[in-house]
Amino acid sequence: MGRLKANRVQKHFRVDVNTPEKLDRLAIQLGYVYGRGGALGELLDAIANEEVILVPKTSWQKLLGSK
Repeated sequence: MGRLKANRVQKHFRVDVNTPEKLDRLAIQLGYVYGRGGALGELLDAIANEEVILVPKTSWQKLLGSK
């Protein structure tokens, strides 16, 4: 599902040098694709709209019974 182009804002963030590539891969894995790369804006919208839920690693490990 494509997103509307109207009412968009741009934000700029300073992140670790490897973070953009990792986020790009994550977006693609979750099906947020634009051209041949990840649609990071769509991924961020999905997180903000609770369509994608983030779980802290420690909570996830407890859920799975991992150490």
